[in-house]
Amino acid sequence: MKLITLLLLAFILVSRSQAAIWVVNQNGTGNFLTIQSAINSPTVQSGDTIFLAPSNHFEQGIANSTKSLTYLGSGYDASIIHGGGFTLTNGVHRFSGLHIDGSINATLCDSLKLESVELAGAVLSDNCYHTDIIGCRIGGTVTHPSNAITGSTFKLQRCRTSGVSVSNAAATITQNVVDGTNNLVSLSANGSSAISNNVLRHASGNLVSIIELSNTSSYAIVVTNNVLYYTQSAQRYAISAGNSTAYIFNNILREGGFLPIRDVGPSTAVGYNSVFNMLGGMPGPGNIGGDPRFVEFNTSDPPDSLDFHLLSISPCINTGNPDAQYNDLDGSRNDMGVYGGVGPIGSIPIVVEPPNYPAVTNLSLFPVIVPGNGTIEIRATGRIGR
Repeated sequence: MKLITLLLLAFILVSRSQAAIWVVNQNGTGNFLTIQSAINSPTVQSGDTIFLAPSNHFEQGIANSTKSLTYLGSGYDASIIHGGGFTLTNGVHRFSGLHIDGSINATLCDSLKLESVELAGAVLSDNCYHTDIIGCRIGGTVTHPSNAITGSTFKLQRCRTSGVSVSNAAATITQNVVDGTNNLVSLSANGSSAISNNVLRHASGNLVSIIELSNTSSYAIVVTNNVLYYTQSAQRYAISAGNSTAYIFNNILREGGFLPIRDVGPSTAVGYNSVFNMLGGMPGPGNIGGDPRFVEFNTSDPPDSLDFHLLSISPCINTGNPDAQYNDLDGSRNDMGVYGGVGPIGSIPIVVEPPNYPAVTNLSLFPVIVPGNGTIEIRATGRIGR
């Protein structure tokens, strides 16, 4: 890690024509000692950013129902909030580069965005119009009920979580690892939606289906290039199609002795899936059996320790849906599984890294109080890269 010293000059105008950045540091060198005091301060306005200095921040029950703010840290390994999570109502809320010990509960927000956040608890985005969660590790489940509003959107991408439940929204759930004990992905779609290139492992518990679908509109749900498996034998279903308008292609389902699919309706298109070591097969054309031949696979091991690339002898190579829209990135016919199609998962395990930009590790302001049209000097020590 390279260390650099940054000297920044910022001009702060009393008129507040531009959004401001406020520093929270419990050692007294910032603008505020706590996040809650910054939120409550009349000088902090909607559109501002609260920067959490690299430190351990001990604070419980943070609440914001009045202001749209960004909460920015220096990386989940540096800016750490202990003691609890956030309760948010209304407005726009963004989180980046933080570790949070608790959960985030947001209600009736215009927008909730998490990026490069490590969260010990769960995320509840209750009737929020737009929710984007990218590159995060979430210890609990992600829930997005939106039955009281229309036109909501939801995105979960490149994350690690124990379950996802979305209702009445257009959803994109892609390139994730979901490892849990109940239904792993439940989607009641109200808009074009996709569940693609995910690793879904059910360990134990009250499983009905690993993927459970239903439509509240005529829009289609595309379920493609996922890997689904179960660690224990059970009379359950991998996919519950819910008689939905859905396209279920290019997935690999293996292990556990559970049934591949149920509730296939007249608007459900199924085909070109791999089914191995399960009870029964899949309807539709192009399905194959036999071991998909992953590079490394063991049902008892967590997904992080496995390699879902296909060996050169795998029957899943170039046997996915021949329609060109499902082609791999190199233009060849679709390879079944998480590394095929137009949105391959990337690397397993998914590791949430600190933001890949120069990150501040120590910051001081002089003077702390500035007259109108005055100058404030910001001295910061930072790092380049990881």
